[in-house]
Amino acid sequence: MHKLYRGQDEYGRREVAEYRYIDKNFPLKIGRVVYLRKCIPLGTEIHKDAFEITYMTKGKQIYEVEGIKHTVYAGETFITLPDEEHSTGGEPFDKSEFFYMIVELKNFPEYFLSPTKDERKSLLDACIETFKENRIIQLGFEAHHYFNTILETFESDSPFKMTIVRNALTDLLIMMLDSSNVKKETKDPFLTPVLEYIDENFESHIDMQYLADMAGVSKSRFQKKFKEYTGFPPREYIMRKKVERARELLDNSDLTVTDIAFMLNFSSSQYFSTVFKQYTNITPVEYKNSKK
Repeated sequence: MHKLYRGQDEYGRREVAEYRYIDKNFPLKIGRVVYLRKCIPLGTEIHKDAFEITYMTKGKQIYEVEGIKHTVYAGETFITLPDEEHSTGGEPFDKSEFFYMIVELKNFPEYFLSPTKDERKSLLDACIETFKENRIIQLGFEAHHYFNTILETFESDSPFKMTIVRNALTDLLIMMLDSSNVKKETKDPFLTPVLEYIDENFESHIDMQYLADMAGVSKSRFQKKFKEYTGFPPREYIMRKKVERARELLDNSDLTVTDIAFMLNFSSSQYFSTVFKQYTNITPVEYKNSKK
């Protein structure tokens, strides 16, 4: 069984999987990064004959391409094209969590399960053309499943692991293509402090009227605008963040289900289990046991 590279320093931790160690022709590298504090800026990088997809799961980051800075928020992907210089434009990495995935163009079409060569090539061509026009794509938190599957399957002893990864990657790319075709409302400035407040306080009780007041609009208008931008009502958006945090705690700590329920401000461990299963299809106990 292949093991993920795992590293940790004063700034945070990371996990990395390079599928070329399983199959030298498989053009994929994926990592998960958790910054617990501000980190030094990313210098200029270039990925030769490969595009990179960064998916924010918590916090925000600033990236610069061709002199233009882009702010990427939780639930969004940021894409750089093959041979394209990119950096954080001198900005430090914020406290945040994200996945990054580097997909080389070499052998790329051959590693998808589309029934015909033409269809495989069409997927690649569509990705390149779409990514040229859409630097940032709003995916919401549904995409977390695909990135997580691609990363964690690296350590699986399943005889079908490469099929699982190919399916997840294909589904993710199709999701990105579909999402890029959905017309998104331009980001409203009033949402920025609201999203930052939620990122910092979602483990506690958050009052909807307080968020509406922060945005300077009525509660009903706030809920409507919030859903138009994020794709979720405010309470569901917050609940999804709680569930993602619960998964991290189940993965990386010895806390009990009751401890996690209390930490995330659920009224009871039973209610926490109900919500967790609603979004993951398994209970917290089943999830934790699956990682043993």
